[in-house]
Amino acid sequence: MRWLNAFPDLAGIADPAWRTIAQEAREHVIAPGSVVFKPGDACLGVHFVLDGRVRVSKESACGREVLLYRVTRGEICVLSTASFANAVPIRATVMAETPVRVAVLPAASFHHAFAECPGFREYVSRAYAERFQQIIDLVEGITFGRVDTRLAKWLCLNAQPPAPLRVSQDSLAIEIGTAREVISRHLKQFERQGWVRLGRIRIELLDVDALSQLAQLA
Repeated sequence: MRWLNAFPDLAGIADPAWRTIAQEAREHVIAPGSVVFKPGDACLGVHFVLDGRVRVSKESACGREVLLYRVTRGEICVLSTASFANAVPIRATVMAETPVRVAVLPAASFHHAFAECPGFREYVSRAYAERFQQIIDLVEGITFGRVDTRLAKWLCLNAQPPAPLRVSQDSLAIEIGTAREVISRHLKQFERQGWVRLGRIRIELLDVDALSQLAQLA
């Protein structure tokens, strides 16, 4: 059960029932750019991410996409878990941003482990709680937060000076949870203030201190 190496909390569960159930997981490799699930799909097992990064996003009827969260090594995709646990279709898009390796535990095995293994049940409940809080923070930021402060915070968190950021305004709109036109307007304002220099799919940070001060208002 090498896949448990990516999940120390699960690897530490000594319950014999869990050790047996964990053997039923099967590893899969997902190519970057692949759509793992789309809205309306059925999910037949819980996905444990062993390596790589998965993006979970929601798209509106008008085509606007909002990033909900990412799943990386040592995390489970709670969206897929909630889907089969409640017998409802997936309601978001799950896409591999990088090469991804997952261990998939069949739905029947998940239900068995959740019912019979307290350690596993606690792990899943904790994962749900942490992801739920992340979604609440996202909703608060989009609903009550300022776009310019959220944008400045994202730029500072992802900066790797002296190299410029290679990111499109469309991608930034998804990350921040707003429209591309809004991102463009704020970036141009940052450029006029001398904080950034814009290029094609390129943002050079010129005044990180100023951006950091603005980011602190988020």
